[in-house]
Amino acid sequence: MGNFYRDNADLRLVLGRAGWARVVPFLEDEFRLADEGGPSDLAEAREMHDAVLELVGEIAADVVAPRAAEVDREGAHLEGGRVRWAKATEEQWAVLREAGLLGVCIERRFGGQNLPTLLYTATVELLSRGCASLMNLYALQGCGDILQQFGSEALKQRLVPGIASGETTCCMSLSEPNAGSALGSVSTRAVPVDEAAGLWRLTGSKVFSTNGGGDLLLVLARSEDGTADARGLSLFAVPRSERVVVTKLEEKLGIHGSPTAVVNLDGADAWLVGERRRGLVTYVMSLIHGARLEVAAQAVGIAQGAVAATVRYVRERRQFGRAIEDFAPVRQQVLEAEARVQAGRALVYATAEVVDRIRGLARMIARRPDDARAAAWRKEHEALVTVEDVLTPLTKYAAAEWANEACYRALQLHGGYGYCREYGIERNVRDVRVTNLYEGTSEIQVGGIAPLLVGGGFDAVVAEVMRDVGNDAADAEARRRLDAGIEATRRACGVLAERAVEKGVLQLRSRALADMVADVVVGARFLALAPYDKRKRVMARSWLKEAEGRWTQRLAVATDGDRTALDAYEAVVAPYRA
Repeated sequence: MGNFYRDNADLRLVLGRAGWARVVPFLEDEFRLADEGGPSDLAEAREMHDAVLELVGEIAADVVAPRAAEVDREGAHLEGGRVRWAKATEEQWAVLREAGLLGVCIERRFGGQNLPTLLYTATVELLSRGCASLMNLYALQGCGDILQQFGSEALKQRLVPGIASGETTCCMSLSEPNAGSALGSVSTRAVPVDEAAGLWRLTGSKVFSTNGGGDLLLVLARSEDGTADARGLSLFAVPRSERVVVTKLEEKLGIHGSPTAVVNLDGADAWLVGERRRGLVTYVMSLIHGARLEVAAQAVGIAQGAVAATVRYVRERRQFGRAIEDFAPVRQQVLEAEARVQAGRALVYATAEVVDRIRGLARMIARRPDDARAAAWRKEHEALVTVEDVLTPLTKYAAAEWANEACYRALQLHGGYGYCREYGIERNVRDVRVTNLYEGTSEIQVGGIAPLLVGGGFDAVVAEVMRDVGNDAADAEARRRLDAGIEATRRACGVLAERAVEKGVLQLRSRALADMVADVVVGARFLALAPYDKRKRVMARSWLKEAEGRWTQRLAVATDGDRTALDAYEAVVAPYRA
């Protein structure tokens, strides 16, 4: 039997050295939840975590991966006005449901397991390695997490247990034909029916709805008459009914098993989630942040599968009387692909840990507002929110871009066979391509964090990621390079802060700045792990040696003041306007 957790040494290292002691006690109310099935101490919690990961790793390897090609060929489809998953997807969902894996982060009182985001994110990576389409359905349990965070107690009791059990499938239904990434322009109308009970009716059309045929849709709609921006939007839970009609499934390049739907709402009953007007600015942004981390983990999982298959292939494939892995250019490409997978993973779990700490602190503040430690908790919570505001979009951007590069290299190393369906690598390439598009394109990610970085966010991130970096003499040269990279990035932030008033300049330099920060975070995480694994020490030294050159080049790009894209664009594209 295979196991995608057991065979992944880097994932086990990253999780084994994660800051569980900073996470689990607060999520478990300092281990006061043992009577509801929670662990009695950290050691017991870690045993539970490993058991879950072993189970998911086995399911991903033995149940999910062998049928990924079948799911890709059959895809999701409309049948009699209903969305149908591929047969294999239906059967895989039943296995996940039977295993109790569809409410990982949901509280036990609602039938979930109350497990950390760190652990949940690892399950997303593992399942994505098996089949990226299944991950899109599995990760929609995040809708239940949003309901448990922000819904009324009555709404939680009504809806969350079904999500946790897997009986209720969910859908994110946010975008509209004229409001893709600009969600503040959403025009779907919400009309109150019984405000005291929270019942409304929705009318409008939604596009790019992941699992649009789900049993429960989370829908962003305009609840306030006379508004045209985000302040007039609220979030609603919409049960599937005859007034929720899927009119089309998109035909996509990849992730064929994940139905992406056009959904029409024709006076559909809907339940208000939380408070009016906070739909986008609070609830959907929280949902999107979670989804961005999931997509980053999905990207890493897809790329991990591609690299693992490629390592096997280059050892078995012989040319000129030798295995092709004996050729230096092949080895170089394999190692570069693996470096990008490990780098993406480093970002993903650094971010997941911050998310867990924010969640745990918020729970403790709510449970024990009069605790003598509450003021310190609030201060730490505030600082971590600033870090998470940078790390989540940075992680989504960098992990997705690196995963695309890794999969491209994997296909290249398969040669002509990689272009054929038989080997599965072309499916990895098609599936991974969406990860730097959905839940906000790469351009949106870097554009959004650039103002935060130059406004002091970079120093907050550095303080967080350097906390576990030691001063091992064996890594002195690598540490020197990291410190130089931090200083170069700080200089870039300073120059861009001064130029932020120049129209478009900060956005024009946002990618170079984001790349510098990503190299800093990855370098720090690699160095923190280097003393515990000789392979990670090799990776840390190699990454930082290459990053040293990148920091120099990107600092020059970030600070050179070039405005060609702003000032000469029209002259270059003029022939296309004829």
